[in-house]
Amino acid sequence: MSITYNTSTNFGAKDALPVNDPNKVIYGSEFTTEFVAIGTAFGEAAPTADPTFTGTATFSGDVALNGSVTLGTLQIGTESISDTDVQNWNATKDTVDAGASGWDSTEATVNAGAAGWDDTKATVDAGASDWDEAHGWGDHSLAGYGTSSSDTTYTGGTNITLNDTTFNLDSSLTGLTDVTTSEVSIGSWQIRLVGNDLRFSYGGTDRIRFTTAGAIIAEDNVTAYGSA
Repeated sequence: MSITYNTSTNFGAKDALPVNDPNKVIYGSEFTTEFVAIGTAFGEAAPTADPTFTGTATFSGDVALNGSVTLGTLQIGTESISDTDVQNWNATKDTVDAGASGWDSTEATVNAGAAGWDDTKATVDAGASDWDEAHGWGDHSLAGYGTSSSDTTYTGGTNITLNDTTFNLDSSLTGLTDVTTSEVSIGSWQIRLVGNDLRFSYGGTDRIRFTTAGAIIAEDNVTAYGSA
């Protein structure tokens, strides 16, 4: 804050007056007037210790502050900061500080599992088109899919053994009736229906086949025995 002081008596002008001029005399009242004016002017200045400003205080240039400053509301440009704002920020900081260790642990867990999550993401990205296709099929819950192994029952039956989901013919089986499958395995033999041809294979290699025209085609010679 600037100090405004205007002199009431021009003491320097008295020096040029003649010795006998009554205006050359300096009276104590003149000094009193000047000192009172000076005291009033300095009363408008902020003291160096514990200054108090009222109204709007304007500072030009940099302001260096040492110690504490008490402000009702701090105006910065068009924004103002009140004591309530500072209290809320302090409360938020306390909450942040209190949870810092937990957040550090979470970060450590995230960093430790990052490679695994990257692999999972790569798997997801690789299969995205398949999942998109499956999604396009609609509501899968309406399709009647089995949800567990107990939803499907396999029964071997007479002369047929069951190993997991594979059926095998029992060695005591002497005949088959009403077989509607296109392939039957007996030991290393396979009996297959290929087109309209009936083929007998051993170890995966065709040995003999019968055509609908009555032809018999064998890998090796056909030996007939017994009576016709």
